[in-house]
Amino acid sequence: MAPMYGPVSEALGTTASDLAADGGAVSLWNYSSPISETATVGFRQNLGFGDGNAVSGTLSGFGTGGVPQTRSAVVAAVANAADQAAGSGDKARVLVVTTGTEQDMDDAQFTSALDDAASKDVSLSVVHVGEGNVDAALKSAADSFTSVDSTDETQLSGAINKAVGI
Repeated sequence: MAPMYGPVSEALGTTASDLAADGGAVSLWNYSSPISETATVGFRQNLGFGDGNAVSGTLSGFGTGGVPQTRSAVVAAVANAADQAAGSGDKARVLVVTTGTEQDMDDAQFTSALDDAASKDVSLSVVHVGEGNVDAALKSAADSFTSVDSTDETQLSGAINKAVGI
C-alpha cells in the first residue's frame, strides 16, 4: 500500500466526509500484522461508528508496515457491522481497500467464518488497489468488487464512491 497510500487515504477521507454529509455513520478500521508489542491481532477499530469527518485526520496517522491479514480483519469488520445494523436498524456496508492478502486463514476457514459473521443487513464491497494478487476468496465473497491499478486520485475516488453507493 505504501506507494498508493497518499491517494488512497485522500480518497477515503473525502468519501467518509461525503457519507457524513448525507447523515451516514462511518467506522474506520485498519489491518496488518501485529507489529507493536501491545497488538495481539492484525486489525483494530480506530473509529467507532460516528461522524465520518474524523476519518481524514485519523488516516494521516497510519503507517504502511506489516503484513496484510485481510481475511481475519474482514471477518471482524463484518461482525462489527452486523452488530451496528442490528442495533441501529439500518443497513451497513463494509468497504475493504486492499493491495492483496497474506493468508491468515485458508479459503474454507475464511468462507465459513465470514458466513458466521454475515448478516442480511450487511454488504461487503472490496476495492483492490495496485498490481498485487487479487484474493479470489475475498472477491467471491464480496457483494461488489473493483480493481484499480492506478494511483490517480480521481480513479480511486470513483471506485471507492461506487463501492459505498455514492
